[in-house]
Amino acid sequence: MRHRAYLVVVVLVLAIIGIAVVRARSTDEAKPKLAELKTGVGRVEPLNCNGTALSVDGHAISGTGFLVGSRVVMTAEHGMYVEIDKPACKMRVRFGNETYDVAEVHVWGETKASDSYGRLGIDLATLTLDRDIEAHVFEFAPDGAPRGTKIATIGYPLGGPLTVTRGVVTKNLLDRKTPSIAAKLDVQGGNSGGPIINERGEVVSVVSRIVISGSLTKDGSNRHGGVDLRGWWGDNVLKDLCLSYPDAGLPDCDGADSGSPTKIAIKLER
Repeated sequence: MRHRAYLVVVVLVLAIIGIAVVRARSTDEAKPKLAELKTGVGRVEPLNCNGTALSVDGHAISGTGFLVGSRVVMTAEHGMYVEIDKPACKMRVRFGNETYDVAEVHVWGETKASDSYGRLGIDLATLTLDRDIEAHVFEFAPDGAPRGTKIATIGYPLGGPLTVTRGVVTKNLLDRKTPSIAAKLDVQGGNSGGPIINERGEVVSVVSRIVISGSLTKDGSNRHGGVDLRGWWGDNVLKDLCLSYPDAGLPDCDGADSGSPTKIAIKLER
C-alpha cells in the first residue's frame, strides 16, 4: 500500500510539473518577440507646411509613437507642437524605410476644457495614418504597473536609431490629478510618445513628462514616466478608441460602435 501510495504521489507531482511546463511554454509562446514589437514603433516627425522636417540647431525634431491599430498611432501630445501653443502644420510617421502621412490628430482628456496652452493635460494623442501598415499592433495591459514592475520602452532617443531601454516602476502617484507612474528609465528627448511596456509586451504607459510634478526622489528615480493607462482609462481604452476609429484596424472593435466614450478625444486643428 505504501509503495502504491508513493507511486500515486509521484504521478501527481509529475502531472503538476507537466502542467506548469505547458503553461510556461504557452505563455512564453504568446509573448511577442522583441523584433516583432519593434516593427510597431515609428518615428513621429512634425513638419512645416511645405512638408520639410522641423529642426533646432540643425537637428531634426522627432518623437516616438506606436501602433494601436493598423492605421492608428498613439504618442505624446506635446510632440504635436512646434511651439507651446502652435501645432505643427503637418505630421508624418516613419516605420523603417516607409513614411506615412498623418491625416488627423486627436488629443485625449477628461473633458473638453483645456489648459491655458490649449492642451487637455493628459499628454496623450492618437494619429490617423493615410494608409494601413502591416506591423505589430500593441495591446494594453489588463493590469496596472505597481512599484517594482519591470518595464521597457522602445523609441528614438535624440532622433537616433530605434533603441530598447529597460527600467523599473518606482512610484505610483497622481500627477495633476491624473493616475501616473514614475520610472527609473534612461530616456532622452525623442523617446517621448514611445510605449512603456511590461514583460509581456503590453502597454502600461506612454513616455511623456520628463519630470512628474517635481516629485523627484534624491536619486532622481522618479524623473521619467507618464499616464497610468490602466488607472486612468480602466477597461474602456479599447472601447473608446474603437468609437473614435471604427474602421482603422483596431483589434476587437466588433460591437463597439455604440454607446458614449468615457474619455474625450478632440481633433487638433493645425
